[in-house]
Amino acid sequence: MAWYSEGPLTRLAGVAGGAIDDVRRVRKAWHWDTPRPHTWPEQGAVVPPPASDLGWARVEPVRSIRYLIQHVLLIPFTEAMTHPKVEGREWVRELKRPVIFAANHSSHADTSLVLHSLTDQARDRTVVAAAADYWFKHPILGNIVSLFLNTFPFSRTGGAQAQLHSSSQLLKSGWNLVLFPEGSRSPDGRIQEFKPGVGHLAKE
Repeated sequence: MAWYSEGPLTRLAGVAGGAIDDVRRVRKAWHWDTPRPHTWPEQGAVVPPPASDLGWARVEPVRSIRYLIQHVLLIPFTEAMTHPKVEGREWVRELKRPVIFAANHSSHADTSLVLHSLTDQARDRTVVAAAADYWFKHPILGNIVSLFLNTFPFSRTGGAQAQLHSSSQLLKSGWNLVLFPEGSRSPDGRIQEFKPGVGHLAKE
């Protein structure tokens, strides 16, 4: 087996290629070429626990580095590829307390589009729940997306109480939270059934 066959760099290259395909489809107004396969893992699949909660991504100087990365790379790329129209940004301009941004999930571009729609102040205080079994399977990939997007691992295969507790702690610590209640990308662009948890967090 080649040394690069299952490595994190190969996985990252595949994700990048998939993201480019996704934003191209976004520009076509969701005219999908072929339906996406379901990516929700089978119940009971084993997901290795993350080495940490990636708290390093939420402190300086990492926050300043991420600000530069997002303003030099992520936001310009998102604007160039999707030409998004943002409405209602004034509602998040001066948030008085942490909020949950619950978004539908159709492509890898969704996270960058959500972050693009926020003000700088709100974006700086926002963390993104990312699938532990997909983005954090390889530590290098997990660290890269955490640096770029301020993600934290969220298990889709079990341990709901622990996941809700960690998410609740982030909210109580003053962080806004981006969640995709569907749990995985929609195979056809239509909103899928929500997974439990978002309502519980909102009540807290």
